[in-house]
Amino acid sequence: MEVLTRKLKLKLDKEINIFKEHINNKYGIKIRIFKSGYTIVEEKLSLEELEVLAIELLHSIAPDLKDILSLNHKTRKQEFITIKTIFYEYGFCLKYTKIAMGEFVGNNHASVINLLRKAKNYKETKDPIFLNTYNEYKTLVAEHVETISNTIKSGNNPESMSDSFLN
Repeated sequence: MEVLTRKLKLKLDKEINIFKEHINNKYGIKIRIFKSGYTIVEEKLSLEELEVLAIELLHSIAPDLKDILSLNHKTRKQEFITIKTIFYEYGFCLKYTKIAMGEFVGNNHASVINLLRKAKNYKETKDPIFLNTYNEYKTLVAEHVETISNTIKSGNNPESMSDSFLN
């Protein structure tokens, strides 16, 4: 983890904002940049965006659950529970609170805590279903978010926040 001086951080932020503005003006595209290798993370994905990606993945791995259009759905199907667990774990990694995530999907924070504990257990035991599903989710997020890693000219090749999720 690199520690940036205040002056360098401000310079980096200014250059990134100029770059984002340039891309927006030239191509009409708003991009998100996840900065890592130090403690700054900008413009995290919204819970709505994370949910859309989670539901998209659910439909691809469990076509019989295509009627589920929200994580607010009530079912005990394992594929759905796995997707919801990954949604909570990923959201928690992005610094969403347990209360905010629970309220978003119609659960209380205790339900979120329970699934976060399961996620920790799945990671520790290297559960193949969980890890494979997570990797598919990570791929969807990477396709959804424009991650720019070559904007830092210090020779570092920072990884996106999603890459550090399982570490």
